[in-house]
Amino acid sequence: MTSRVRCSCGRVYDPQKHITCPDCGAESAVESVVVAEKIKPPVPPSIEPEPKREDQGKGGSFSQLLKRLPWPVWGGVAFLILVALAFALRPRPPVPVAGESSPSPSVTEKTKEQKSDVVSVHQETSPSPNPSATMPPFTPSGGYTIPPSIVTGGVNLGELIANAKPGGTVTVPAGIYPGGLMVDRPLHIVGDPRASGQVVIQSEGKECLSVRSKGVSVQNIQFWCKGIGDLPAVSAADGAELEMEGCKIQSGSGLGLSVSGNASLKTLGSTFTTTKGIAVLVKQQAHANFAQSSFSDAQIGLGVVGAATAELHSCAFEGLGNGDKDGAIMVVLGEKTQVTGDDCHFTNNTVGIGVRENASLTLTNCTFKGNPTESIGLIVLREAQATIRKTSLIDSSPHAIEVMSGAALTLDETSISGSRAGGLVVGERNASPAHADVKHSRFNRNAIGIGIVAGSSVDIDDSECSENNEGIIVMEQGSRLKLKKTAIVLNRDHGLQVYANAEATAVDSDIRNNARGALSGVPHKAAQRAVLTLEDCRIGGNQVFGVGACTQSELILNGCTFAEDSKKNVYRENGAVVRIDKGSDLISASEDSTATPSPEATAKSKSTSKHATKKRQEQDTTREQISRIMKWIPRP
Repeated sequence: MTSRVRCSCGRVYDPQKHITCPDCGAESAVESVVVAEKIKPPVPPSIEPEPKREDQGKGGSFSQLLKRLPWPVWGGVAFLILVALAFALRPRPPVPVAGESSPSPSVTEKTKEQKSDVVSVHQETSPSPNPSATMPPFTPSGGYTIPPSIVTGGVNLGELIANAKPGGTVTVPAGIYPGGLMVDRPLHIVGDPRASGQVVIQSEGKECLSVRSKGVSVQNIQFWCKGIGDLPAVSAADGAELEMEGCKIQSGSGLGLSVSGNASLKTLGSTFTTTKGIAVLVKQQAHANFAQSSFSDAQIGLGVVGAATAELHSCAFEGLGNGDKDGAIMVVLGEKTQVTGDDCHFTNNTVGIGVRENASLTLTNCTFKGNPTESIGLIVLREAQATIRKTSLIDSSPHAIEVMSGAALTLDETSISGSRAGGLVVGERNASPAHADVKHSRFNRNAIGIGIVAGSSVDIDDSECSENNEGIIVMEQGSRLKLKKTAIVLNRDHGLQVYANAEATAVDSDIRNNARGALSGVPHKAAQRAVLTLEDCRIGGNQVFGVGACTQSELILNGCTFAEDSKKNVYRENGAVVRIDKGSDLISASEDSTATPSPEATAKSKSTSKHATKKRQEQDTTREQISRIMKWIPRP
């Protein structure tokens, strides 16, 4: 066994080979600790590491650091990388073409003179909003819920408008911008069609946009306005001209769009909503032209007053009234005030159209459907004129058309059906007589097809009155009906009844298949006497009688033809006057054909059937409805 010694410096060596310590040079001592190789293994040789480059050392440290990082840190790094890529690859507005420039305070006067009339606004710092975002709904207080996808506009739109050249174009990127803008020069403001998303101008307590110049147009812009009173969201006044295309106005104040002071408005494909007031008001000799536009969710859809005029082409009026009985689809007021409309649709409104104070209304090829109004009629004329052509009024409530207080109506090729109380009612108590001319029109399935009251008059030509509870009612002193070439058929009670000192004449008409054909007066009530004249009429198929006259009433038949029913042709009460000329043909006439059925016989025949009793009660209820027509109180 080889014995070794350990030097004081720590070096272990063989004293037989080295007299002194190889490291420190100290002499070996016999007393040195002998370390047996079997007990203590030799110390491994010390290997000096190879020198490394500085960059390799750093790289190794960073690699070890990455290996020690926890997985949440790796996830955060990956997310930041994805965000950076999305931002770098986001769609950017195109670079302005030659001739375009963005106005800037640093632009020199020479550059301003050379630039074109197009001002392009680009917003580089904000991503485009989501194109699928929808317009926020109004809350009852007029507030808004702004979709998170709509970004705040990053440009000063008011400054751009103020600095734009007359006749120039301001192209606005998607985003929401503060209102209070005023345009006093010809200018085109366009929501950038090349960028997805909405362009919204919002204001609170002030107008979103005020137009005071001719030649101003706005395209693809939405206006949201919060306010109180009659503050409009958008206004045009003092002879200004405003065109709107693809725009939306949503106002929480009492007025959405105001056009006044001889200004003019033209809209295409735009919508107007004002939950607490009037969606659009045209006044003070202003003129408005609406095409393919809609009025909804407002107390009053359109107001035209003060010698103003409005044209409607393919427009829609829906959901108007908002539970306010004083609201209206349209209000047309004042002398020289005119509204014309063609191919328009009026649906699910709880209010009607009011035309008053010598104003005029013309509707052509329009449709009214499902309008349960809380006023006296869907279309109410008072001291006004209206012409309605090729139009249908379906399921109106209570009445479809009211012509009152000296008003005049021309109705041509129009259909009125399903009215809960009356289709056409002409006249008003304690007011000037009204008049209506009806041609080529139909009145079907109404409670009362046509009612003429309070000294008013109606001329009807080439029309039809069928399947109503009461076909035509003429009542009160001075009320008059002239009927020509008209079919009165299949009505559940009277086809035609004239009473209370009224007069009616029917010429070349058909009175068929009604419960009672035509009657002058009210049974057993002399005070309700009337005069009815029938000329060249065809009468037949009526269930109770063809024609009749009650006490002190008068019935004149000239050249009339009756069906083969000798027992039911003519009903005459005692004291009635029935004049039948030789030209009238009572086929198989007997002495009883013109006799008055006794009240006892009539009562006995009706008492034999419960069905007959119920029918009589329904008839009495209908007469009560007719009486209530005369109690309408004019609205202020």
